[in-house]
Amino acid sequence: MTKNKVWALKDQGKFSAPISDVKVNIWAAVSIKGATSLYIYNQNLNGTLYSQILQERRQQMDKLMPRGYYYFHDKSKIHTSKAVNDWAKDNQFLLNLIPVKSSDLNPVENLWAWLKGSVAKDSPRNEAALIRSLNKNWKKVDKDFILPFMTSIRDRCNQCIERKGDYTDY
Repeated sequence: MTKNKVWALKDQGKFSAPISDVKVNIWAAVSIKGATSLYIYNQNLNGTLYSQILQERRQQMDKLMPRGYYYFHDKSKIHTSKAVNDWAKDNQFLLNLIPVKSSDLNPVENLWAWLKGSVAKDSPRNEAALIRSLNKNWKKVDKDFILPFMTSIRDRCNQCIERKGDYTDY
């Protein structure tokens, strides 16, 4: 949100502008068993920070999927950076890449859209309120909430194949 623009749904009416421009970035991993906690940060993402996030949330990912898992992310320059690849190799962490322009194949993108809408309903006016709203709403993301997003992966991929790589309905 910025002083000139606030996320709000049309039927919510008008809200006063935020006190100041607010920007935070978020990261989380999701699986059919649940989600990690949000990692909220202000700086721009780079390979070093992404490696740090993976390190800090690895224990949560391992707890969610104790029998092992495949970790997927897109082919952005950050995700494929030397820092990330070195960290993955040093930590025996297998990275699987999906195409950059395939956000419709990635269930977490649907969760980000939902989270954005949920935060918009709270109309946070400063950074502290934004972070509170993010964390409050993310607590609703449990395995039952995630299940429809995760079980649709096969259908997402099949539809992508049928459409010869074009966007899906997801």
